[in-house]
Amino acid sequence: IETAKAPLVDEQGQVYGVLGICEDITERKHAEELLQQSERKYRLLFENMTAGFALHEMIFDAEGRAYDYRYLEVNPAFERLVGQPAERLVGHSVLEVMPQMESYWIEFFARVVETGEPASRQDFAREVGRYYDVWAYRPEVGTFAVILHDVTERKRAEAALERERDLVRRIMETSPVGIMAL
Repeated sequence: IETAKAPLVDEQGQVYGVLGICEDITERKHAEELLQQSERKYRLLFENMTAGFALHEMIFDAEGRAYDYRYLEVNPAFERLVGQPAERLVGHSVLEVMPQMESYWIEFFARVVETGEPASRQDFAREVGRYYDVWAYRPEVGTFAVILHDVTERKRAEAALERERDLVRRIMETSPVGIMAL
C-alpha cells in the first residue's frame, strides 16, 4: 500500500485531523519486479554472450552524409574481440579510437542506418588486424547495432588450405611422371 497524508488545520493553525489516502499498488510492484527480473536476465545475456555486441549512432556531415559513428554501448565480448576497453570506446567515435578504419565499414553501416535493412559482411579490419563476420541492424533511426564474430583463424586456415591445393595442383601439372589420385 502506498499512502499520502496531510494535516487538516483550522483558522488558528491548530491541527484537528489528518487526511490520508491509501492506494493498493500490488500490481504496480509486481510489474516492477517482473521488469527488474527481465532487465537482470538480459543484462546477464548481454554481458556473458560470446558474440561481440555494440550499439552506435551514425554521425552525419552538414549535407547529411555519414562520415563516422559513435559507440554508445559495448559488451565485454566486443571489448575482447576488438582489443579495446569500453572506457576507450563508449562516447567516442570510431575515427577517434581507430583513425585508420577503412571507409567501407562506415559506408556499410551507413546503408543499414539509411535503409533500415539488416545486412551482413565478412571482411578484414586493418586497424585491428582481424577478419570479422558482422551482422548489423537498425534498432531506431540514426543508430545501428552490430553483432560481431572473429573469423580470423578460419580465414587463415582457408588460405592455408588453398595454398596447399595450389601446390598439389602445380605438382600434378608439372610432374614429369604420372600421378594418379585414388
